[in-house]
Amino acid sequence: MLLSILFFFVPTCVIHSQVAKSIHVEEYDKHRYQDKPVSKSQSKYKIDLRNTLNSNSLDKKFVGFHAYWAGEKYLNYRYDLISDLIYFGFEIDSESGSIVNSRNYLTHPINDICKSTNTKLHVSIILFGSTQIKSFLNDTAKISYFIDNLDYYNKENSFDGINIDFETLPSECSNQFVYFVQQLDTSFPSKEISIDIPAVDWNSSYSFEKLNPICDFYFLMGYDYYWSGSDNAGPVSPLRGGNINIEYSLNRYESNLIDLEKIILGLPWYGRGWEVSDSSFQSKVTGGSEALTYDYIKSNFSSANYSQKYDSNYLSYLDKEKWNEIWYDDSLAFSTKVIYALSRELAGVGVWALHYQNDNNQLWGAVEHSFKEVSVKELERKNEGIVEYYDLQGRKVYNIEDSSGKFILKILKVAGKIKSADGIYLERK
Repeated sequence: MLLSILFFFVPTCVIHSQVAKSIHVEEYDKHRYQDKPVSKSQSKYKIDLRNTLNSNSLDKKFVGFHAYWAGEKYLNYRYDLISDLIYFGFEIDSESGSIVNSRNYLTHPINDICKSTNTKLHVSIILFGSTQIKSFLNDTAKISYFIDNLDYYNKENSFDGINIDFETLPSECSNQFVYFVQQLDTSFPSKEISIDIPAVDWNSSYSFEKLNPICDFYFLMGYDYYWSGSDNAGPVSPLRGGNINIEYSLNRYESNLIDLEKIILGLPWYGRGWEVSDSSFQSKVTGGSEALTYDYIKSNFSSANYSQKYDSNYLSYLDKEKWNEIWYDDSLAFSTKVIYALSRELAGVGVWALHYQNDNNQLWGAVEHSFKEVSVKELERKNEGIVEYYDLQGRKVYNIEDSSGKFILKILKVAGKIKSADGIYLERK
């Protein structure tokens, strides 16, 4: 009876996210056969190496996924801000244990860039589907063969870490998964081991007491709370609000004996749009849904509403007489969650995926300033020029510039707190 009641009150948005495709799987399926070599000579992007790695004043990680279908957008990344880059990904053949596709890892220029910028490079090991995961984990010979394959790639072009992205892990394979991670740790003792974990581990598939001594960090996928199969439109990555959110996820994992200092809070640089019944807040879904990159949203929509309930953005629009609702995180929502992660003393923050920002670089600014301990009063004491203006939502904004006119940051005062026009907290008192 109690179990039935508990199940009834779990929001469908999160239940579905455990049995349906995550954004990793959804995008992997969409780009599965896109495997073209990358040529820098044809690139329109210019690599930005303006600073050295870890220019932030906090000893925290910023981890980003580089998806193999990103093309040459990797040249647009802020490597001065990325502590760890995860190359997505190496595909396992569950029948043999071999690596069937490394997505041009050995020849990709990103290897040399990471080495030259002192950015740690991790390879993501991907295996999706409970049947495939069972087939692989239940055969120690397959695990040994896979490790031999992986060792070849490391010898040819060494990496710094191994990221494990198995979705969804059956609970009956919990011990076999621990064995697999142990074998990786034994075979690659100098490499960092990280594991991608869902927003909520409903089935208790991970034996954290056994994994904690082996795993260097967990990448908590703090997204897909609302997904393509949700009954109503809603935030992809709610900080608070509703029954299930980022705060709930962290509290639940902490109660399951994960040290929060081992968790990277993964945040979305994408949003999601639904065809809905009307323009009301969190309208009922009536049609299809699509994941939308931050770059696409910012390039096609000039403004959005900010939900203080969820700390996320939303907008509605008519398309061919049908209402659509989009939820995504702008730099205000993103940096609010970064500051929250830092306040919980997590290992850091991560994103899926780095190329989704493209030329709309507001989120890079949020990363840069959110990781720095900046005091507005200290800036004011420097007698820097202040120019007053308003943003698209009509909010009064201050643009602080140095004597050369170089942009430093934008400041917005709201309800006793100070935030930038892009939403970056600068003073929390």
